[in-house]
This record gives sequence, structure tokens and C-alpha cells, in this order.
Amino acid sequence: MRALGCALILVMLCGALAACGQSYSKLVCEDDCGFYKELKAADAVLPRETTLVPTFAGHDEPVAIAVHRVVAGKEHSRGLVLIHGVLADSWAWRYLTSGFAAEHGVWLLDLPGCGRSECPIELGLEENEYELRRMARRMLEALRGVLDTSEAPERLTLVGHSLGGAVSLQMLGDPDLKREFADVIGRIDTAVLLSPLDVHLERSDPAFVRLATVSGLDVWLALNLGILDEEMAKIILNNTRDPSLALREDADKRIEIVRNKRSRRSLQAMLRYAVPHQELRPDWDRIDELTGAYGGVTQPVRILWGAHDEVLPLSMGYKLTAELPRAELLIFPECRHSVYMDRPRLTAAAVLDFIDDQTGLGNEHQRDVGEEAEAGAVLWRPGAAREAWPEGGAAGSDSAR
Repeated sequence: MRALGCALILVMLCGALAACGQSYSKLVCEDDCGFYKELKAADAVLPRETTLVPTFAGHDEPVAIAVHRVVAGKEHSRGLVLIHGVLADSWAWRYLTSGFAAEHGVWLLDLPGCGRSECPIELGLEENEYELRRMARRMLEALRGVLDTSEAPERLTLVGHSLGGAVSLQMLGDPDLKREFADVIGRIDTAVLLSPLDVHLERSDPAFVRLATVSGLDVWLALNLGILDEEMAKIILNNTRDPSLALREDADKRIEIVRNKRSRRSLQAMLRYAVPHQELRPDWDRIDELTGAYGGVTQPVRILWGAHDEVLPLSMGYKLTAELPRAELLIFPECRHSVYMDRPRLTAAAVLDFIDDQTGLGNEHQRDVGEEAEAGAVLWRPGAAREAWPEGGAAGSDSAR
């Protein structure tokens, strides 16, 4: 009865939204968007092999983490390791993989309970397996499991988005993990983080709080009444730079994640444990432990952020850039939380150019970013003036303040 009451309350709260318009009908198919269609097709022809790596994280029973390797037909000296955020899996990177694979090896990891990775909760483990450090440990275990092969590159660049960026920071900076996985971390010489979560938060986003507590019955009712479609469509529309490019495929993917019990439980645990709390208040001792890892990140880091990010504010990007020892911030004007969706070609170029800069290749590669070149970005380093990126780009310092 209590669950039914909660579900009815949810229906009443969402009823107005469902009645006010058909947000889902405003979404477009990626095949109807020229550059999305092109990038999707380029990704579709890339051969992949998936390895399910057993990870233990201090337990006797393993949790399999999926590592998808793009099989490019030739060996690369460098590999890009991609870690997605919440409400996603490795499919999220589909518009970047072809550009990356043309120059480097590509390894895509599914976080626990996402994509083809097993869900620790369904295997009898506690929800705290979704604490950042525990997930970071599993990612490092998974990497160790696939790096001991002849195809494994000698050098790695870590790329993480949102929660995946927060996991990446713990992988690189936590002192215990650095000691235990020195063989893996020793290969990672650069990192590019896209709107990474900083756990130093006073309060959680109310939308995420609701999502973290919604029940299976709530989801069933919302799905059958069309409310879930509308809610996800609205999220996509509000978090896309150009609403006319808001994709139906992205909404459908998120709907499926929430609808599926396994992925929903994983999502909710991620949201509950992303930022440590104790009795509905921030657990500052544990938060300070996590943020203390930032100073241990010795690799050069480029942080990408959308100037109009409504999920994690741009100010968080400035804070992280100032706290990381060797970081710079690249700001994409008008973009929202997922810059790799708003500006996929520019994002890929920003990652690859940073690798070139850090490895001494400079501007050896000329990368075509199409019409996205007109948007450009703004580069900021602590203690330095803002500058346009790429050099001579259209973006000025005022456009990303």
C-alpha cells in the first residue's frame, strides 16, 4: 500500500508535465542529422572485442567488468581508455570512437551494472560497492586484466565524463590505489576529463535525489502512462546546446536504463554514493578524503566543460583546474553537460591535440572538425590569461565567462 501511495503521488506530481506537451515528439533521430549519422556510421564499422574481466575489490566473489576494445587492425603505442557517466554505458562514446581509433587504440569500460558489466548488488554485495574508490579499484583491476597482452599499448590516456571523471580522479590520485596498481597507473601519462564531478558538494541535485529513490512500481506506472518518455525527453532537450539536435536515441537509452531493474539499481546506487552523506548531510570527513586525492594526480590533465552546463556548473571546472597540480580548462561556449554530444568533432580534436601537445607532436596532425571550428573554445590555465582554442579560433574570452 505504501508503494502504491508513493506511485500515485508521483503520478499526481508528473501529471501536469504529461499534459502540458509532447516533449518526446520534439526529439529527432540521429539518422536525420547529417553529422550524427556520419559519425554513427563510422563507429558502426569498427570491429570490437569484449572481455569480461573478473574484479574482486577485496571480496572473494568476482564482479565482471566489460572492457570493449576497438580492433583497428594494427598495433598502437597509445590507448585511450574511456569511462562513461551515469544514465549511460560505453555506447555513449559512439560519436568519438572513429576519430580516436584513426590515431590510437581505444578501450571502452562499462561501470559496474552498466552495459555488459555485472551488477555487484545482484551478486549479493552491498550498495557501497558504488563508492567512488571502490569503482576506481574495479576499473584498475579491469585494466590490469587486459593490459597483459601483446596488443596492449605502452602509454594510456584516461578519458572520463561526469561520474566517470570523478572515478578517473580517484584512479589517478588515491595514494592506496597508486601503490597497489602502480603497474597500470604508470602507463597513464595524460588524462582528459569532460565535466568531471567534484564531490565537494553541499547538496545534491533534487532531480537526482528523486531518481535515486524511485521504485519499480513508480517506473512501471510512469512508463505505461507515457510520463517516463516525457521526463527523459525533457532532460535531453534541456541538456542539448541546440534543441533541434536533441536525439530520440539518447532518450530511449535512458528510458531503458531506468526501466531495467538491474541497470536502475546500479544507477540509483551510483547517485546515492557519488557524494558521501551521513543522515542527509554531507559527510565532510569522507569528502575531504576524496578531494585530498586531487593533489596526488601527477599527470597533465585537460578538463573540458560546457559554458552552459546545468548539471554541474562551470565554476566546478575552475575549482578542479585550480586544485589539480597540472590542469588546464577548455570551455566550450553554449554547450551543456555532455560536450561530446554538443560538439563531438571538436571534443575529439581537443582530446587528441592535448595528447599531441603533451607528447611533443605539437600540431603535426591537421584534424577536420567541420562547422564546429566556427564555435571554437576558450582555454584557461591558472595564473594565465584566457586564449582562443584552436589558435585563432572564433571563441573569445567573454563568451565563456
